[in-house]
Amino acid sequence: MINSKYNIVSQNIIFNTKTFAKLKLDEQHLEIFNNGFFDIFNDSEKKLLADNGFLVESNEKELQEIITKLNDKEKNEMRLIIFPTMQCNFRCTYCYEDKININLDDEKYSKLIEIIDKFNGKFIYISWFGGEPSLKSSKIISFLKLVKDKCIEKKISLQCGMTTNFYLIDLNMLNNYVNSGIKYFQVTLDGLKMTHDKYRPLVDGSGTFDRVYDNLRQALISNLDFKIALRLNYDNKTDYKDFFEMMIPFSKDKRFTFEIHPICNWDEKNRDYACNDFETKERKKEIQSLMNSLKIQIDNESIFSKYMPCYACLKNNYIVDACGNIKKCTIHLNDKKNCLGKLNEFNTINDDIWTRYKYEECPNCEIFPLCLGKMCKYDNLDTFKKCRDKRVMEIEEEIRY
Repeated sequence: MINSKYNIVSQNIIFNTKTFAKLKLDEQHLEIFNNGFFDIFNDSEKKLLADNGFLVESNEKELQEIITKLNDKEKNEMRLIIFPTMQCNFRCTYCYEDKININLDDEKYSKLIEIIDKFNGKFIYISWFGGEPSLKSSKIISFLKLVKDKCIEKKISLQCGMTTNFYLIDLNMLNNYVNSGIKYFQVTLDGLKMTHDKYRPLVDGSGTFDRVYDNLRQALISNLDFKIALRLNYDNKTDYKDFFEMMIPFSKDKRFTFEIHPICNWDEKNRDYACNDFETKERKKEIQSLMNSLKIQIDNESIFSKYMPCYACLKNNYIVDACGNIKKCTIHLNDKKNCLGKLNEFNTINDDIWTRYKYEECPNCEIFPLCLGKMCKYDNLDTFKKCRDKRVMEIEEEIRY
């Protein structure tokens, strides 16, 4: 047995990025492990290390397992992020999108059905984005009926989700969505009423917290089958203790999970409440500690989500905006290299520049099983060494915490 190339050692903790296993060793065992004297371990210790991926038979074999899994995923899965409209009933202060009166028309919905009909994989995930997608609920539900019929005919598994402000989704509308196949929602609450209403007002400037919270409370007391990720976009100054105390009832329901993300300056505007790199890390630790004290668990996958493959860098992952443009990234929407063509040109779309490894050295990096070499094309880590060193250092800090 040999050392997995995907082990990261931080102080006396070993973490394997392929298996997500974490193991704390005493000084004696850590020294043995670091020096590669694996024969000194007894049989049960060797089995524990092997079962969790810390020791492997072959580095080539573990790499091939990852690549085979990636190839299978990209061949058999399609993800469509669809913008039914660019309109929005909110005017969030940190939003980077243009709010224009453009909606996806019937011709483009029909073209999407054709694309789904020609897909020969096993799984399709449709994610509704915007703008605010719930402004076009009837169009979405009508379209999904056709998609469900097509997927049943082709024996394709279908999942649907929506990123929504939840302002228009009362219990009746939530029931309609769930029945149409939309069972995964991401909903943002940016703190208590005063903070949320400041950052996420309606077009006319009035508050939105009361209605969004009431809709969530109705969902909580229902028996509907859904998953809602409650997202907090945290700033650099607000105390969120009272907010998370209010969230305790939601944390006791397995249908609800929690995510935390910093408010950053994604566009050229400079917001004094946005988090810089240092504030992002410190505030994250502070909020995680607060949540732990209240026994509110952060979604396990979200802890390492920033190292996971960027959806834009995976094959068969596309954005269809309300104009019928095919894109890859939901953040840099208006960047020229983000626009691959029109919906009616779908068969000739070439996204190789997005889907290849970011760096040739990626497969030999400790974090390759997490990112699969498909990290954001827009970050400032412009060499392999910068990217690798930063990610490994962050993970070392993460697993110690």
